Amino acid sequence: MEITTVDQGDVHFAVGQAARGVQAAKTAADDDNFMHDASAPAWFCFIYPLTYTIKVSRFFQLREAKNMEILILGAGRMSQGLVYDFMKNEAITKIHIADRDPAALQAMQGRFDDPRLTPHHMAADDLKALAPLVKRVRGMVSAVPYDYNVALTELAIENGTHMVDLGGNNSVVQQQL
Repeated sequence: MEITTVDQGDVHFAVGQAARGVQAAKTAADDDNFMHDASAPAWFCFIYPLTYTIKVSRFFQLREAKNMEILILGAGRMSQGLVYDFMKNEAITKIHIADRDPAALQAMQGRFDDPRLTPHHMAADDLKALAPLVKRVRGMVSAVPYDYNVALTELAIENGTHMVDLGGNNSVVQQQL
């Protein structure tokens, strides 16, 4: 079973291949050398601290040296931080950002005047519309409310795409696993 563990200073996290990710993440979390927050379930893929976006960008940079496409779901404030950090990564050739609000997408494009940023007007709960885009990208970051994460995790696994979300609810995380 393949598991990628990245250690960047105060940030420790493990991300498995999407198709095998659940069991791989559990295996990594059970490893005595895997650092995790004692207050959270041991099987969760941990990401510290909350300002981790540059570390996520480094993970994708380590995994793929060139021509990466990333999908960010949601065009709110957290996504702005993600886009800012992903723009620093030269290996990322396209950043797709999907949101149901055209004004939020326009604001994102206005803030980051970069040809790599590609907006998509679609809702996070429209899995049929999202599927081709999820299949196309190497990694996906869910920056939408946690209620969407179970269905988005299933979509990522079905399409063999790496996924990271912002967390927010332990019962949702249990459903994801």
